[in-house]
Amino acid sequence: MDMDRFLRFHEGVSRQGPGTPDDVSWAVKAAGTKAGARVLDAGAGVGEDIRALREAIPEARVVALEAHEGFVEAISGRYGPEVTAIHGSMGPQPGFDGSAPVDLAENGPFDLIWSAGAIYFVGVGTALEHWKGALAEGGAAAFTAPVFFTDTPSEEAVAFWQGDKVDTVGALRDAVAGAGYRILAERREPDAGWEAYFAAQAVRIATLREDILQGREDAAMAEILDQAEHEAEAWRKLKDEVGYHAVVAAPA
Repeated sequence: MDMDRFLRFHEGVSRQGPGTPDDVSWAVKAAGTKAGARVLDAGAGVGEDIRALREAIPEARVVALEAHEGFVEAISGRYGPEVTAIHGSMGPQPGFDGSAPVDLAENGPFDLIWSAGAIYFVGVGTALEHWKGALAEGGAAAFTAPVFFTDTPSEEAVAFWQGDKVDTVGALRDAVAGAGYRILAERREPDAGWEAYFAAQAVRIATLREDILQGREDAAMAEILDQAEHEAEAWRKLKDEVGYHAVVAAPA
């Protein structure tokens, strides 16, 4: 995959993964996060969930952590002083672009750590262990992660994740417990979250298809767009086998 074009495609999409504001409000309620809380949005993308976090948590102060500088720039231009955007890795190792791990405890402590679809880049167990020292007393972590909804996925379902290591829901629960957390609430990511993601992509795809016709983009970008459209078609066919699982958990 051409990573430069892949990231440029996603810089122009309002969401970088499945989700809706309802996911945020559900997680905040399950975590019991109070007004004025300090929140970490780990793997924030262009910051689409920040507005929902601040609506669900009055007077929240949000630190948005993102490994891609283009996304950090997008966040910095969208919000006021209550939101701080930081470039760096959300885990203990450098990010995919070589960005250094961030001292989360120094930026916290956080009453809530929220991560929509990004935790799998680090690994659920690794991320939760890394985040534990940055949580305030009574704090919680909430995330969505890719899963198989069956212990015997079809070849097409396995191929959907393009070779990435993806857990079953049971293995995901084991990873949470193994990191020393107890689950407060969990649910399957609703279909609405995926459809919102694909709808946002469709707008960007239409724009870039026109750019290709006008010679402003090339065939390599067309391949990225083809892959995005294929992902939407494949998910609708395979959604009983693949999707995201949402978890809200607190240190045990």
